Amino acid sequence: MVTTVREAQALTARATDIVERLHRAAQSLDANEEAEERAWLEAAGRRVELALTRTLEGIEQGLELPELAPLRVARADALVGRWIDALQELDAALVTHVGENHPLFEVLFPHRNFDKLRRPSANLDAYRADFERRRASTYVRRLATDPEYPFLDSLFEGADGAQAAIQALRDRPAPTEEREEALRADILAHAARLAVALRQARSLADAVLATRPDLASELGFDLKPRRTRSRSAPPESGAG
Repeated sequence: MVTTVREAQALTARATDIVERLHRAAQSLDANEEAEERAWLEAAGRRVELALTRTLEGIEQGLELPELAPLRVARADALVGRWIDALQELDAALVTHVGENHPLFEVLFPHRNFDKLRRPSANLDAYRADFERRRASTYVRRLATDPEYPFLDSLFEGADGAQAAIQALRDRPAPTEEREEALRADILAHAARLAVALRQARSLADAVLATRPDLASELGFDLKPRRTRSRSAPPESGAG
């Protein structure tokens, strides 16, 4: 039973791996001789994938939850990385369109050492704020309306979009206590259905393994039956 958001996260990681394994295993079966078994694995994969998608969507909606702070940090780091990539692409595109000595470079970039921006010590917030100010300068806005530069707005799309995504993540309001509880409940409800889908997938995989035991490791399920304690066995002692 999934009782916490972090357990739900761990379950989605497990389910992601299982979906990939089910797909590979299904593809390894003969479409004619093992069509039924293949269909079982494909059905299992679809059920898990649907429940996984809904659980991940719930986690995305609950990104502002306190227990998802590490995920928010990772998401922010990834968005900043995409923004730096977009700046490099903008730089390269401008070189192609206007030449490396065009005044745009001096106006837009405090420096063009993008590897420096990727270092942990880089003051990215200051650089981002400075770039946005330069991006909104009168010179850049005027150039964007110049008939000789019809390409300029489209070149900025990648950097503008990456910047907007960073800001949207940072601007998400802290949820109220009631909102937090609702977000957790939604995530856990989806995770519970994902757990059921995984158990169903296990059952379908067991049916396939009756004829293809060689697929056990490929499917990635724990296929060894769990030991059950005999009803007549005495209870474990708490003290030695």
